Amino acid sequence: MPVGIETLPLELQEAILDFIFNRKPPVRLADGETPKPRIPQLRDPLAILAQARPQWRAIIQSRLYSHIRIKASATGLRECKQWFTDHPYLAEHVKHIEFWLPVWGPLNADGNPVGRPQRLTAALTPDGRLTFIDETKYPNAQGNASLNEIFHVVKRFFPSAITMTIDGGEKHRIQPAEIRFDLDSDGTVLLPLTKLDKIGTLVMRGAWNLVRRWETWREIEAALPNMTGLHCLYSHAHNGNYMTTLYLAADFPEKLEHLNLTLEGYSDRRDNIHNNIPKPILLPICQSLGVATYQLKTLTLTGRVCTDFFNALLCHGRRVSAGISPLRTIDITVKGCCFHQVAQDEHGNDRVVTYQSAGINSRLFNRSFHSLVCEGLTALQVLPNVNHLRIRFIDMDSQLPLQNPYFELKDDRCTGLWSVPILQLLEICRPRASFVELSDGIEPVYDEDGVLVDVWPVRFRPLSIRARQYSILENPNELNPDQF
Repeated sequence: MPVGIETLPLELQEAILDFIFNRKPPVRLADGETPKPRIPQLRDPLAILAQARPQWRAIIQSRLYSHIRIKASATGLRECKQWFTDHPYLAEHVKHIEFWLPVWGPLNADGNPVGRPQRLTAALTPDGRLTFIDETKYPNAQGNASLNEIFHVVKRFFPSAITMTIDGGEKHRIQPAEIRFDLDSDGTVLLPLTKLDKIGTLVMRGAWNLVRRWETWREIEAALPNMTGLHCLYSHAHNGNYMTTLYLAADFPEKLEHLNLTLEGYSDRRDNIHNNIPKPILLPICQSLGVATYQLKTLTLTGRVCTDFFNALLCHGRRVSAGISPLRTIDITVKGCCFHQVAQDEHGNDRVVTYQSAGINSRLFNRSFHSLVCEGLTALQVLPNVNHLRIRFIDMDSQLPLQNPYFELKDDRCTGLWSVPILQLLEICRPRASFVELSDGIEPVYDEDGVLVDVWPVRFRPLSIRARQYSILENPNELNPDQF
């Protein structure tokens, strides 16, 4: 009897195909895992192989169509519907469907927008400044699909899809166009979105173009009744984005278990942030988000963070009587730490002014980051299921990128920032955990006169860094935090 690959069990044949061509995308994401960008498959060799061996056809089709990406324009949706109408058996393989909205419009050979005259338009930048845009150079895309059309296509053609990504794109220096909804005959009321009961994970990239108002989010939430995972990525600061996120944290979806929230645009290094938002309505988002986190299983947060997040999480955990929190993973990427000061305005009324610092040269930032780690350990008192806590600061412009502060507790092994208060809190809140090692992590270099001239470079990130070593790098001209 001849021995060949076709004589092997089907599972081994699948493993061989995965090894040769590409690993099959997972049908379901791990808890809190962010969907990876679609990896191009070797379509031509796979198509030839599917024709050569019919028994592999379904296996190869499941790999080619497990994650598809569709242009969310009128033409793109029309081609998508036509293809899956002609090939309905392929739709059952689609588990992750991704829509991307074109942002830029086409240009003629002379550099002018196709079918549009040259003109200057006033617009607001994401941080609230007024600017004038030459639409000749920055034309908006025309003919994009509405959110209603996108949801309708998913409902009709992809009944097996469990993950949906909507990429709103990004525009720099100008105000991008928001994705539109279909209106009623009077043009005044938003038509409800088609309900998608199978979608469990929603990923919104370029969310600035997708959700700018609380009402928009409520429509999306109502159309996804079984959504348990939300990945929302904001890269530009804007009033509507901030308030929408604040409302989301205050009125959290009950079924949501995994949240990945990126607020890059709110993490600049200006001293006084959110100048374009009136101070009376600038409510602290860290407190609301801390309360909402108690019901989650995993949280991934990128942006500016303060100790109010863990304080609110701790207080809420002590108040509630609904049982132990299911929270298992907290992953925070710090772009800046907040410091709150109560000041009086011109009318003598108290108001809270939020200051932000970032960078290992800032004494205020180093103290704030240390306090954030301490409060995170304290919150473990009401979070017995947490086996992974990571708080890290990432700054690629740092003079010592490998020695940026971080703290990680995973499976009762600790690495990163340490101090006597951190060790004491660890003994109280998680006594079975301990540091892998305790070292300074940052070694100064002095000249013959005892003057600091440099820091010893490292090739790998230290397993531990003593908190007081950052005082070597601090700017001596910075105001002391106690002076605020």
